[in-house]
Amino acid sequence: MRFYKDKEKKKLEKVLCNCCGRELSMTGNFVSEGVLHVCKDWGFFSEKDLVRHEFDMCEQCYDKMVAEFQIPVTEREVLEV
Repeated sequence: MRFYKDKEKKKLEKVLCNCCGRELSMTGNFVSEGVLHVCKDWGFFSEKDLVRHEFDMCEQCYDKMVAEFQIPVTEREVLEV
C-alpha cells in the first residue's frame, strides 16, 4: 500500500506490504528493496467488473506466494533494468 506526501501522488512517503504489513525500506522517494506493485483493472466477464485493485508485496511474501503455484513462474535473465 502506497502513501504519498502530496495529492498529485508524485512524492512517495512510505510503502507497506499488503500481505505482512511490513514497512519497506525507502531511499528518498524510492523503495530500496524488492517490491511487487500490482495495479489490476478488472474488466467484463469477471466478478469485479470495472473495479481497480492495487497492492504492494515485499519480496519475501512474493516468494511464499509463488512457492504455492501449481505451475512455476517463468524466469529469464534481464540484462538492463
